[in-house]
Amino acid sequence: MEEVQEMRTQAWGTPCMPVLALETGRRSLAEPPAWIGGKRDGYQFSTRDYPSEQRVESWVGHHRLLELTMHGVQAGCFAFDQVDVPFGSMVLGFRRFESTTAAAPLSYRFERTVALIRQDGFDFFYLLLNPVGTLRYEIDGRGFEQPCACLALLDMSKPFSATVPEGESVILIVPRSMIPVSASLLHGQLLNCHASLLLISQLQLAVRYLSVLRAEQIAHVAQGTLSLLHAVFQDADTIEQSAQGVDHLKHERARQYIETHLDSPDLNVEQICREVGLSRSALYRLFTPMDGVATYIRRRRLIKIRTHLLAHQVSHRTISELAYRYGFNSPTQFCRAYKQYFGYTPRESRLMAAVGRADPSRGYSAWLRASGL
Repeated sequence: MEEVQEMRTQAWGTPCMPVLALETGRRSLAEPPAWIGGKRDGYQFSTRDYPSEQRVESWVGHHRLLELTMHGVQAGCFAFDQVDVPFGSMVLGFRRFESTTAAAPLSYRFERTVALIRQDGFDFFYLLLNPVGTLRYEIDGRGFEQPCACLALLDMSKPFSATVPEGESVILIVPRSMIPVSASLLHGQLLNCHASLLLISQLQLAVRYLSVLRAEQIAHVAQGTLSLLHAVFQDADTIEQSAQGVDHLKHERARQYIETHLDSPDLNVEQICREVGLSRSALYRLFTPMDGVATYIRRRRLIKIRTHLLAHQVSHRTISELAYRYGFNSPTQFCRAYKQYFGYTPRESRLMAAVGRADPSRGYSAWLRASGL
């Protein structure tokens, strides 16, 4: 991959180029990109909107998708800005973390825990581009670094942690159904191939010019970005990294089949084995780390029903209808399982959704769910 790094350096003049450094005098690095505060129907958050003594608490409270830990950060000595906007069926985002004093460089740590995965049920991929600085990850006890100007792929259905230095980053959130099954093999890896150079440039340009594009133009740009992402996954170097993951691919195909048939009365072990091409023993073995295939299906059904209950657009289906639709024998059985898994009742979920719709400052997770993720 030295050749790719050299090409990246030649293309940008330096391997570490800030996202906004391409701008020509219109704004400084200390200012947000033009589409912050613009007309796009997105999600915005900034610690600058809070008193200095509340900045850490407000940031931790708003970002329920990840657990945040500050490293050497004192109240009032930092600022964090975030903007996310719909990008086709994906989400394009911008982040900035910086010190507001002359103190030593800061960093923060975010972690996607098993508890959070279980609680929110989000099942998408998170592409992270860091134009400046080096990110440090830990996945399954293995540490690795993401050098500046590189893309990393993170599977939000799996645990990981990362330490992030001061600087900016661009993120792209992609639903699992939109990219190849083999992408899950690349969790925690750098997309360091020739095609990734085009994707990186596309993401930077999208951040710069999104505010001046019409909705129909954005749809085409988003589709082009998705096509570039598919090209990255087709790259020989990327495929080589995942050649040993045959079992993992079978597992992902089984998960994908389950996800698209959660409301099918025919969803059972025999059906999954027949459609995916697995023996019963192989299916059981693949799902052993997830407490078995039956438990996995029930959890995914509970999470799917919770998505309906928390939807931005109120579902007209009753709780009983949802219970029967997703394979529960009775509303009583469903409500008991729901409360045992989430810690609150289905009715309380609906009440939370109503409060969220009435509150324009509802959290990031609620906005993602309302965006269809």
